[in-house]
Amino acid sequence: MRDCWSASKRNDNNGSEVKANYKSNNGLKPKMAGKVFAMSRSEVATSNDFIQGKCIIRNRLVDGLYDFEATHSFISFDCVKSLDLHVSSLPYEVVVSIPTNKPITTSSACLDYSVMVDGKTFSVNLICLPPSHLDVVLGMDWLSSNHILLNCKNKTLIFGACAQASLNLQVW
Repeated sequence: MRDCWSASKRNDNNGSEVKANYKSNNGLKPKMAGKVFAMSRSEVATSNDFIQGKCIIRNRLVDGLYDFEATHSFISFDCVKSLDLHVSSLPYEVVVSIPTNKPITTSSACLDYSVMVDGKTFSVNLICLPPSHLDVVLGMDWLSSNHILLNCKNKTLIFGACAQASLNLQVW
C-alpha cells in the first residue's frame, strides 16, 4: 500500500501560492475512492463519532480532527499555504466523497510530513482538499498504521493499543 504514495514532486511556483488541483484531468490518471465525513466544526460538534483536538505540523499548532470514518488523512489548501508545505502530484486522482457536496477530485498531497499529537511524533501523508473550517483530518490510514484507537465516548486517543496487546499475549 505504501507504493500508492510514491509521487513525482510538483513545482509550487518557487514557494509562492500553492495552486489547487481538484478538477478532473479527463481521465489521464487512474482514480481511487476516498471519504471524509466532516468538513466543518459544526458537523463535528453535532456528532459523537469524531474527536477534535490540536496537533503540530512544522512547529505550528493546527486544528485536527481524528476520524475513523475518513479513509485517508486530509489537509485544507489554506493550511498547506499557511504552513508553506510542499505539494506533490500523486500518480492517480483521489475522488473524495464528502457529506454536503458533489465529490471532490484531487491528485495533490503533502507527503511524509511529521505530525505531533500528545507529544508523540508520527509520519503522515495528507491529501489536499479545498478550504474548509478544519485544518487537518487524520483518518483511518494514519490511525491504523500507528495503532491508534479512538474512544469517541470519552473523546480520547489510545496510543499503541495493538503493541500492548501483542506484548501481553507474548507474556502469557
